[in-house]
Amino acid sequence: MTDSQQAELSNERLRGASAFQLLHWMASGRVDSRRLVSIYRDAIGAENAQLNAFVTINEGIADLAAASDARRAAKNVIGRLDGLAVAIKDNIDVAGLPTALGLQG
Repeated sequence: MTDSQQAELSNERLRGASAFQLLHWMASGRVDSRRLVSIYRDAIGAENAQLNAFVTINEGIADLAAASDARRAAKNVIGRLDGLAVAIKDNIDVAGLPTALGLQG
């Protein structure tokens, strides 16, 4: 994927895109998971103090995105949603992350 292909899609457009559109753009090589994760982490960093929407961020997300991008490049994705970052309410158990029920600490 070239820098010019990724530049066509602004960060604002990517933040507002549907999951379906993001998956299409990832499949066609217009954006990769690492860029999406970077955009989302920047947005969380800038806005979460006011919104208080995220209690825990998976610190390994950048590595997971890079692994997904490598699989996509090798045409070896593990499923249709491979590489799509999602937020999961923290009353749902996720391996390796705390189930805090919205409570910090």
